Amino acid sequence: MQMSNRIKEIIEVILNSKGYVTIGEIAKQINVSDRTVYREIPEVTEIMREYGVQLNTVSKKGMAAVGSLEDMKSLRISLGMEKQIYIVDPRERIDFILLYLLQQDDYIKTEALAIDHHTSVPTVRNDLKKVKEQLGVYDLHLIQKKGEGILLTGSEIEKNALMINILLNHADEATLYQWLRREGDVSNPFTKRMEEYGYLDVMSACYLRMKNIIRDQCELPAMIKDREYLEYILLIAMMIGCHQKGQPYEKVFETENFKGEEQRVTRQVKRELEEEFHILLSQEEEQYIKWVLHMGMIQDTSSVYTVKNRILDSKIHTFIEYVEDRMGLQLIRDKELKESLYVHIERALTRIRSGMCISNPLIEDVKKDYEELFGIIREGADRIFQDDFFPDDEIGYLVLYFAVSLDKVMKRSFRILVVCSGGMGSSKMLAHRVEQEIPEICVSKEVSLVGFGQENLDEYDLILSTIPLYIDKRNYLKVSPLLSSNELEQIHEAIKRHKYKTMRKITVREQERRQLESRDNIESLETLRLLMDTGLRVIRQFRIVETREKDLKNNLLRILSEESLCSLPETEEKMKKQQSYYIPVTDMVYYEAVLARMPEPKLFAAHYHDDQYLSNGEKYTDVIYAVYPDQASEYEKNILNRMLESVIEDRDIQEMIHRADEKGVRQWFGYQFKQYLAELLAV
Repeated sequence: MQMSNRIKEIIEVILNSKGYVTIGEIAKQINVSDRTVYREIPEVTEIMREYGVQLNTVSKKGMAAVGSLEDMKSLRISLGMEKQIYIVDPRERIDFILLYLLQQDDYIKTEALAIDHHTSVPTVRNDLKKVKEQLGVYDLHLIQKKGEGILLTGSEIEKNALMINILLNHADEATLYQWLRREGDVSNPFTKRMEEYGYLDVMSACYLRMKNIIRDQCELPAMIKDREYLEYILLIAMMIGCHQKGQPYEKVFETENFKGEEQRVTRQVKRELEEEFHILLSQEEEQYIKWVLHMGMIQDTSSVYTVKNRILDSKIHTFIEYVEDRMGLQLIRDKELKESLYVHIERALTRIRSGMCISNPLIEDVKKDYEELFGIIREGADRIFQDDFFPDDEIGYLVLYFAVSLDKVMKRSFRILVVCSGGMGSSKMLAHRVEQEIPEICVSKEVSLVGFGQENLDEYDLILSTIPLYIDKRNYLKVSPLLSSNELEQIHEAIKRHKYKTMRKITVREQERRQLESRDNIESLETLRLLMDTGLRVIRQFRIVETREKDLKNNLLRILSEESLCSLPETEEKMKKQQSYYIPVTDMVYYEAVLARMPEPKLFAAHYHDDQYLSNGEKYTDVIYAVYPDQASEYEKNILNRMLESVIEDRDIQEMIHRADEKGVRQWFGYQFKQYLAELLAV
């Protein structure tokens, strides 16, 4: 049957999808409407059926191709999909090139790499710089010779370890199990490349032979995680491959203190492999099997803190205390954090001291999302484990353990008070509903309206009530006992703001600590003087303007023109960028602008007598304006940020702005600024 280009595109998307794909996802990828894809599906189904491939549809999940390996391959060949593999994502392309270089025994030209990977020579050269960075944690080297090309050199053990890390980073467990069992067509480009290089046979044979050993050990499956289990099998398969090529592993791995169970399983694995591949493994190869198994085992946490390694236990305790001190939050009581760190660091030290490396597929995201925490843990590891250097990939995993613990601390610190009319039935229903929908928090207390007056409201981060309360409506959320989706969203938003505020304070404090530490005493005092001068001017110049101007930008321009005696066009010309957003659970909007040649930051507020509405329907009566110079220094930004935090988070100051109480707001800013300076001086 003849196929149009669109039909081919739809079938290619379905075949390349990892699992089910929806009509909307297909439409987006080929840049057509959902209706167009719907119209073509009958023909797509018919063509796939001709090749023995069924289009399986599941409600709310989408569609997936189902068929034998041979039928799927025939369909791909008919579409021209088997001819070449395109890698678009830059990170994937770098690893794809690296996988290619790991197979080469001789120099290869950059131009040949570019042709093979369907990209330009400048792109490949740029990728090779990143490849060099990636090799930094391995005992591998990228040699470049003029006129000859490039060559990756190093031991086979190191090359194989990197190769498996790349494969595990780009193929999920389900895909790899399917590939190793040779079930159906696996479209992952990295498994395809490994198959092209001839690794599938030995890997599949190892998997099928060794899975019976693992299955027969009643305790072992519970002690090996999925990724570690696959890593174990794949690394052993690579070792077998080297043995078959006459390049047996000769490096000695320390295995004297390993458990008896590991010794027993290793002997059984050795026997099975020798029988499967008709080979005789050396003592060094047997040690490697044992060493890799130990690296994948989950340690028994009930026996972690024994005489076995009190020194490591003490170091981890000190490590947590160091992070605690720097973060300003208590973590040492988190038993799960301590046990997880013990297990990971023990294995990390074994890897580091053996010259082996681990790849962390999340490392770039971790560095970006937890920048300050990453720096603290990097410094802590260097200080406490002075004899061992932890590469960034290992540090990334340690950051994730601490991030989970910090998240638990911040969730525990969120206190909710639930109020009802008289009988406690509705409050208990509401409390149960909140805890059911948001499991990570718990309700601190439930009170009736009568008991509400005796509560210290400052002790709670959020007040939920099933009835109207006599306090300001911005100080609580009125909700139904069953909680609507909109009400749940408001509670989630309040929790998010609470966590953001906590982490932001930690980040700002850490940045300022580093800035002050990097200067000598005179420079530090000079910085504090500049902070004080700028902060005092911002506070003194703050004012609240009553306005009727509905356009937020025009309103700010008018205020600035009055302040600077400039005309409106001149002020507007200076504005480089601006943004605004509604502050949840308030009647206030935050508006931020950056102006060229602005001498210093300024804070203003505007108050409307009538309710105003944003385009999304949110109601507001007050606006807080923050105006920054285009070249604002860090300390200027931090001063404004500290004051803005108090406006966004504190109901009292919001009420003062609502009442146009300039004097009260200035006094409050003065108090916040004094606290800010005290924290800096305490660093």
